[in-house]
Amino acid sequence: MNILKDSFYLTLSKGIRSVVMMAVVMVMTRVIPIGIYGTYRQLITLSTVILAIAPLGIPISVSYYYKNIKAGQRDKLITNTLLISLLLALASSLVFTVFKYQISASLNIENIDDYLLGFSAYIFILVASSFIENLFVSAEFAKKFSICNCIYYVLFLIALIFVIYKNGRLSVIITAMSALEALRFLVLLAFILNRLKVRFSPDMGFLREQFVYCIPLGLVGIVQVLNTHLDKLIISGYFTTAEFAVYSTGAMEIPVVSLVTVSLATAALPYMSKEYNTNHDIGKALLIWGKITVTGAVLIFPVFFILAFFNMGYVSFLFSEKFLSCIPVFLIRLLRLPLSCTVFGNMLIIMGRQKVTIYNMLISIAINVAFNIILIPSMGMEGAALSGVIMHVAVILLQLYQIGRFSGQRIRDLMPYGRLLKIFLVSLTVVLPFYLLSNLVVLNYIAKFFVFGPAAFITCMYTLTKLGLADFDTGKLSLLRLRKTGSPKVLKTGRVDYGKERVD
Repeated sequence: MNILKDSFYLTLSKGIRSVVMMAVVMVMTRVIPIGIYGTYRQLITLSTVILAIAPLGIPISVSYYYKNIKAGQRDKLITNTLLISLLLALASSLVFTVFKYQISASLNIENIDDYLLGFSAYIFILVASSFIENLFVSAEFAKKFSICNCIYYVLFLIALIFVIYKNGRLSVIITAMSALEALRFLVLLAFILNRLKVRFSPDMGFLREQFVYCIPLGLVGIVQVLNTHLDKLIISGYFTTAEFAVYSTGAMEIPVVSLVTVSLATAALPYMSKEYNTNHDIGKALLIWGKITVTGAVLIFPVFFILAFFNMGYVSFLFSEKFLSCIPVFLIRLLRLPLSCTVFGNMLIIMGRQKVTIYNMLISIAINVAFNIILIPSMGMEGAALSGVIMHVAVILLQLYQIGRFSGQRIRDLMPYGRLLKIFLVSLTVVLPFYLLSNLVVLNYIAKFFVFGPAAFITCMYTLTKLGLADFDTGKLSLLRLRKTGSPKVLKTGRVDYGKERVD
């Protein structure tokens, strides 16, 4: 087992994708009108919502079952997953086609007929291929998946930039994206089916079992995506496409950084599931979770402060100076970044508590809607951004409560809070002097961002490592090594003890 190695490959491939898509945005914000760019952001938001809802939890079921079933049953798992993914993809495209005008009216998407064919195909491919990463990781082909993706996204970038400059019509851009995603899916699917020597072997009984496990996950996905994108959906309905372009730019996910958390969580999920469901060891499952959380924090906390202090350089570089008006939204949304150093819901998933997650999410949606209603009239776009932050905190608190309740652990023992706080404070202490120094230098905002930002990040990594706060040994998960470095221990009672935080 090497979680860190797998997560590195996943982070690399997702990082390349994130950089490529951001490069596309950089070109679009400078080449096409802001209103057309706003429509593009509306369609991308809509595709993200559909992708989170339509698969019904099928991708996570692959991670859950693959390590917990006999080798002979894996053909059935893969066959069932492929068939149901294709059916769900077809259903998603049909629903969008049938209700295109209602969707367009509620989100203020202009000229929806111009994008109907290309966007329907785009939705189909995204949903149909939603399980492919989980299958590659579970089958221990994370490295090959990463290599294929890296090559693909370089070609994707070249092709799409050519289309943008050559034609510039959004309908053509969306169609090109659909064709390129279809090519990627077919190549990856052919590789994995051939490498695993998969035989077409559908099993209705096993399919029903998958659905029993997946439906709660699907409901979690629906509620979770509403939590994540509710502010964008509301803003899209209330404001013009140009105003939505500004808001969605400020609310855009930070390239690469958040992928660290997702990749660590994706790589760790099969092993956490095995420890809990096969070995019946909640302590070791929590150990894995605690270590990937620390690893994520070491990388994310310094970036949070760098982006907070050098926000004008960051926004100007990525989106041009005409989008500087999105900075208030950007700074508010940035508050969510330190809270995203781990995926809290995975512990509930491996404990089979998906229904509890749904209840928690429903409560958080109510909180989000309430604060949107209160804050948007008085604060506008900033109010929607702040509502999302409040909701995010509420979700985390609810999830921690439930994890502690069902694991039999005290909430204070679930995570290494002391170490996380030290990483946060050390990151602030290191980055702040670089920001103050930058104010004494005559450079434009972009130059300051690229000169002082990387210097601050490297210094943070060096300082955290020297202080013994950085933990990049996630892959080995050696209990002896964990104890020597002051990381959490599994006691005989099964409780996870993080002990006294200390710096060696």
